Order: sequence, then structure tokens, then C-alpha cells
Amino acid sequence: MAKSPLRPVGPPKKGETQAPLIKRLLWLAAMMLAGLVIVAGVAYALRKLLFLHI
Repeated sequence: MAKSPLRPVGPPKKGETQAPLIKRLLWLAAMMLAGLVIVAGVAYALRKLLFLHI
């Protein structure tokens, strides 16, 4: 079985630095926006597929 690219990340080891907080928050916001777009796209596709018009 292949390794998953989504593996948990532990706390940084001594001497390691983390990415700046703003960079991590921007990644979070980008993932949230991508999820929103995907869910909306699927919802509208299902509406179109089922001929639901408002």
C-alpha cells in the first residue's frame, strides 16, 4: 500500500522553525475556499442533473 500524503505532523523538534503563522493561515483559508467551491459545484451539478429549477 502506498504512503498517504496526508499524514499528521507532530510538533517541531528542538532547533526547527515552523512556517510563519500568516502562511499557515493562508493555506487554511485556501483549503476552506477550495472546499466551498467544490461543494457548491457538486450541489449545482446535482440540481441541474435532477432538473430542479427555482
